[in-house]
Amino acid sequence: MLVSYNWLKEYVDISESPEVLAEMITRAGVEIGGISYPAQGISGVVVAEVLTCEPLADSDHLNLCQVSTGSGAPLQVVCGAPNVAAGQKVCFAQVGAVLPGNFKIKKAKLRGVDSNGMICSMQELGVDDALVAPADKDGIRVLPADAPLGEDALAYLGLNDAIFDLDLTPNRSDCLSVYNVAREVGALLERPVRPLDVAFSGQAASDEGIQVTLEAPELCHRYIGTRLLGVKAGRSPLWMEQRLQAAGMRPLGVLVDITNYVMLETGQPLHAFDEKDIAGREIIVRRAKDGEHIVSLDDVDRELTNDMLLICDRDRAVGIAGVMGGENTEIKDDTENIFLESAYFEPRNVRRTAQKLGLRTEASIRNEKGVSIKGVELAAQRAAALFERLAGAQVIAPAQDVYPVEQPDTIVPLRFARANALLGTDIPPETMVSYLTRLQFDLVEEGEEGIQVRVPDWRMDVTIEEDLIEEIARFYGYDEIPATLPYGSTNPGGLTEKQRLQEALGRHLVAAGLHEVLTYSFVAEDFADKLHMDPADQRREVIAIDNPLSAQLAVMRTSLVHSILEAVQVNRSHQVADVAIFERAKTYRAEGDLTGRQLATEEDHLVIALDGGSNRDWLGSRQAYDFFYLKGIIEQLFTRLDLAGLRWEACTDDPTWHPGRTARVYLNDTLLGLVGQVHPLVCQNYDLSEAVYCAELNLEPLYTLGVETPKAETPSRYPAVMRDLALVVPADLSHADISRTIRAAASSDLRDIVLFDRYTGDQVADGMASMAYSLAFQNKEQTLTDDRVEKDMAAILAACKDLGATIRE
Repeated sequence: MLVSYNWLKEYVDISESPEVLAEMITRAGVEIGGISYPAQGISGVVVAEVLTCEPLADSDHLNLCQVSTGSGAPLQVVCGAPNVAAGQKVCFAQVGAVLPGNFKIKKAKLRGVDSNGMICSMQELGVDDALVAPADKDGIRVLPADAPLGEDALAYLGLNDAIFDLDLTPNRSDCLSVYNVAREVGALLERPVRPLDVAFSGQAASDEGIQVTLEAPELCHRYIGTRLLGVKAGRSPLWMEQRLQAAGMRPLGVLVDITNYVMLETGQPLHAFDEKDIAGREIIVRRAKDGEHIVSLDDVDRELTNDMLLICDRDRAVGIAGVMGGENTEIKDDTENIFLESAYFEPRNVRRTAQKLGLRTEASIRNEKGVSIKGVELAAQRAAALFERLAGAQVIAPAQDVYPVEQPDTIVPLRFARANALLGTDIPPETMVSYLTRLQFDLVEEGEEGIQVRVPDWRMDVTIEEDLIEEIARFYGYDEIPATLPYGSTNPGGLTEKQRLQEALGRHLVAAGLHEVLTYSFVAEDFADKLHMDPADQRREVIAIDNPLSAQLAVMRTSLVHSILEAVQVNRSHQVADVAIFERAKTYRAEGDLTGRQLATEEDHLVIALDGGSNRDWLGSRQAYDFFYLKGIIEQLFTRLDLAGLRWEACTDDPTWHPGRTARVYLNDTLLGLVGQVHPLVCQNYDLSEAVYCAELNLEPLYTLGVETPKAETPSRYPAVMRDLALVVPADLSHADISRTIRAAASSDLRDIVLFDRYTGDQVADGMASMAYSLAFQNKEQTLTDDRVEKDMAAILAACKDLGATIRE
């Protein structure tokens, strides 16, 4: 849930900074995962007026404009927006302004004409393209005529805001409402929360209304229908558009925006029907029929089942209850009268329906978690008030309110001694009462030993005494609860799947002759340059240390290769001839603003470095390290972990690595990392004159798979049948592709594939290569016959021909 700081200030007087407020809310048990600032890094953008606008000579799309900021002489600006015109108020980036991405506005010449600034679109002001209103999608943002010249455009647009990203637990669905978050803030700050303005001028209808019938009251506990006559389509005011965008929703026009705005504000989903499309002037809430269809608002034809709830008129379905409306009654630009739905649908039914249809919407998310049945009426009234003020609606009152069985208030007891015993505290009773009163729990009964409270209708998660104790604990402060030793029986500890994999990985690499090293998580700021990383490589976006130990430890590393190459260099400088080392450590990436509570993204990586050759064996032989030696270590590691699906693809486009001796490593379709020779120019940066082979693999995808205990397999008693296969293939066709094709075509009798020769030269055509394979066929149950093997060989040959291969004569 995204919540605007400025929107909260409409309901509560807040003087605390966004960072301080976020800390308070998080400490009270509603975690704020991060804060974003839409206007961060933007400056020098003001409200201006386009005085004149003429086509630029020798251009089919550029315009020459004269722009005034309200002071000083008009400025000449070249603008390519298709909707720019004289008389408009616009957002103008003056010379010296800074736009997102540290883009600085300077004087420029376009087609030989001076341009002194830029007229901005919403995208150029940092608004995500998916959130831009349709009218602003392909051009500049045209401001209202009364926009004051020279004013800070970001403030005028409401972009000088802070957006809280709430990481809500499932029980706190009440905080899917901005107003309920404001109630939480008011309780924390001990300040009053201003009530929602729901005043409107209701009028009696002189014509026939819309009749509402509940045929499935067990799935719809309350349904309020409000008629809104004479509405006028148009654009929403700036403040509403900004708040929708801050919450991650795109403005679509005032008739739709009001329903979305009230849903975000109150947490109650609404749906607006075009009244003229409701057949028979009747709304029927019923179960769907098996095989019934509806075209939803996303233009998808959906087949329904009997366990789903529908909103219908006399002839057809017009909406999927609690999930999405139907295309046949959607609001249009020419809509004059609206029938507004505000209802409480059975949460479990909404969740099952959304899952079956694969249709998860903002409305279904709230309905499936449960909304306040009393808040259904508040949301309907709030929407009616906004429709009257912003869309010129005549509100017909009273609204249809079908409420078959009124839900009683929730009364919960609290024993003071029980609360302190459970928390291990000594909180005075009057303090407990104060916490609950601030949260708008009404006292029903009060005594020396405890109280009974009426739970606010929006706090559906509070039903038992322990829930009240949790409310007391979070306002008292979890960090204020004293630490005590546990008592009672304990369970023996053990390793997690992640720890088991890490141990198995380390044991294998040590057994393969490698030594484990430990290096700093901090590296020099120029590490990416030493590794020749591409300028656009995201790993250049590092987290700087505020108070580094030295210039060589100034930033958090995003790759382990730099650290392991420095370790190789240190060994070489101490006359260590052969180096075979590895490290398992974390990399750190910044995703978003880290000034608040946003943390870096940490990933476990494995890095291996080989320099020189393997130790001499008892016969005195020594094998120089190369790509295939390192590839063998990786393959043995995955065999030891019993992880199938390892595959290799040649890599020629990473400047850190040798283009002819490097491969990308995949586990099935998941990229793990790179294995190969470090580029000689990179080695020079580390004073390494000989070839160094490295691997860096991301271990995070492996942690989800776990480590299987190796199982013994009984070997076949029957002999293997060997066949050789010589193919002439396109030279760019990889062994991996051929091997996969052979395995896919053969039966389970194919046990092994070995490539024993590859030849290019005079005896094969240009652009072709000869690939010779040895194939082993074996069955555990019987001796294979020639006919059975030849059948497999025929299938293999046919599949290879599809790759462009032929049999070498």
